Amino acid sequence: MKRTVELTPVILVDTYPSSMLHFIRRRRGVFLIVVLAVASILVFAFGVRPFGGQVGVSTHYLHFGSSGTEHSGWLMPADTLISTSHTANGTLSVFITANLVVFLYQIPQGTILYVSLYLNGALTATKQYNLTAYDGTTTVQGTDQNGAMNFSNPIPDLLGVGLSLSTTYPAGTEVTLLSWASNPLWVQIDNASLTHSYEISEQTSYAPPSSLTEPGSVAPFILSVKVESYAQ
Repeated sequence: MKRTVELTPVILVDTYPSSMLHFIRRRRGVFLIVVLAVASILVFAFGVRPFGGQVGVSTHYLHFGSSGTEHSGWLMPADTLISTSHTANGTLSVFITANLVVFLYQIPQGTILYVSLYLNGALTATKQYNLTAYDGTTTVQGTDQNGAMNFSNPIPDLLGVGLSLSTTYPAGTEVTLLSWASNPLWVQIDNASLTHSYEISEQTSYAPPSSLTEPGSVAPFILSVKVESYAQ
């Protein structure tokens, strides 16, 4: 008998603080709390012993998508739905997160960023970010032959959406991150990826489709999207 798994989309909201220093300190504190919480859950619920080396790194984590190390960026247009998909290289279980790599450079005050997670084309979760104006100390080196901007010391940030998984998804599952911003944002691009980003449609307000059926037109660049899950 064919088993059907229904996923209920989750909507979360995150607000950046007005001070960048407070932002960095808060993110570090939250990160340590999350690392400890995840480690406890893995040890007591799943019998998994985290790797004893670097904090937050486990041999049971599955990573795929972009590396997030590029220094090239693209000014992602405002009011445009942009999708980027990657294929899972292993079984997905327990949780999944997909992160858009945003450069902290020339962020307009009051910018709203939405990111939505799709599994095999079905909407599963959405998160909203309210961004505070930030310019940073990034130095622009110029553009490359394709028109992307090159930075010498970019400050990347991972703005993503996650989901707890009640079932497993096999290798080959398509993981898609849908992005939309109310103002143009500098995002990291992936020059080595074999996938594509697609501009689906223009919207003055965010309304993610329940399923992705039409890919849209190929975007000028591939957005960097880092995906992580728990590997069985």
